[in-house]
Amino acid sequence: MMIDHRVLERPGNVAIDPAPGEGEPEGMAQLRAWAEAGTRNGNHLWMLISHAGRQSPRYVTSQPMGPSAVSCR
Repeated sequence: MMIDHRVLERPGNVAIDPAPGEGEPEGMAQLRAWAEAGTRNGNHLWMLISHAGRQSPRYVTSQPMGPSAVSCR
């Protein structure tokens, strides 16, 4: 679960951006439905909250962002 749609780890990643509640109102309802579907019949759903940062490949973003101003390219 990516937190910034501008720096994905790969195409197709799901991003919570903008945060539900601040952005589109149906966003939180969609996340709840996803959580309910993933936990049916006693299943566990574990999401890793992530930010690819400077590891985001060039074909995903031309301007990766990270905590440091040091260029990695």
